[in-house]
Amino acid sequence: MHSWNQLSGTILVRIQRHSDHHMHGFRPHQILRRMDDCPFLPFEYLHCFILAPFSPLWFYIMNPIVEALDDIKHGKKNEKETQWNNMMPANADDEKRKRVGWFWIFIIQCVLTYMAFF
Repeated sequence: MHSWNQLSGTILVRIQRHSDHHMHGFRPHQILRRMDDCPFLPFEYLHCFILAPFSPLWFYIMNPIVEALDDIKHGKKNEKETQWNNMMPANADDEKRKRVGWFWIFIIQCVLTYMAFF
């Protein structure tokens, strides 16, 4: 439960099997298993690296997920039904946080691209 997974693209191969790597560090990456009951990040790892330096935005997106996991850890019901795993359906608040996150990822990437040319 302390190792977050996420689907990954071609740059970060097999990082979606991060939890199995922490459970069985001796396994080569070719045979790591997918753990569906572990928490998932709301975006890919590289996108999370872009958002993490912006603390208010990061906490806005991540705090509800962490609180839902904390409730589950203590045996409480996830009353808001916050999506903490990609196998769960997303509610309206989850979708809103993802839209806000994607908007700011787009803005930050545009600024970084602009700065690279000048």
